[in-house]
Amino acid sequence: MEEDQISLKYIFRSFKRHWLTIVYFTCCFLVVGVVYAKLMNPPTYRSVGVLVTTNSSADTNPTITSIVTNEQAVAEVVYQNLKTEGVHHKNGSEVSLSEISSGISVESTTSNLQIQIVFTNSDETIVERVLNEVLDVSFEVVDSRFHNIYYPSIVSYASEPINIARSNVVIIGLSTVAGAIIGAVCTLVEETRQNSLYEINDIKKIDTNVFNIEYTKEKKHEISK
Repeated sequence: MEEDQISLKYIFRSFKRHWLTIVYFTCCFLVVGVVYAKLMNPPTYRSVGVLVTTNSSADTNPTITSIVTNEQAVAEVVYQNLKTEGVHHKNGSEVSLSEISSGISVESTTSNLQIQIVFTNSDETIVERVLNEVLDVSFEVVDSRFHNIYYPSIVSYASEPINIARSNVVIIGLSTVAGAIIGAVCTLVEETRQNSLYEINDIKKIDTNVFNIEYTKEKKHEISK
């Protein structure tokens, strides 16, 4: 119990003596966390819509899924429609074909006749608009190609966009804690190193001739070596 108290006192005394080291590492990692959160972890917004089809001759609709998952075919029509309607990013730039293609995905649902279409993008202002256009285009393509075979309908248009990126608060908090821990470890290592040096210097100061033996000048010279 006494050893634990001594150890705790030693640790807290070390932290108090080298508190600037802990603050330094904490601030450095805090800055790294902020930079990473701003530059390497941009927001990613996700919106979902549901397209349902009925087919009298089958219980599944793999053809419909393949049409929607062929992002390039759907995306090209969506791109032209958005361009005609003048839909742009909030900074004024044009919504590109590549980001439309890469943002479209299809997820399975509990029903084989339902297709859950998802669109993700870093610009919250265009997510709903683009996904609604994807739903409309997918509906038109299915209805025109498979008339009287599949009967598509849009169950729900784009949901409100949700940011699915990792929380910046969590990233900054974890980096700050990591900096404090590393600073504390460095403090204890440095304190231990200094104490070891002090002990070595103290040993060197001890007179090893405890028996008061008289040495000749030559013998003293050999001992000093």
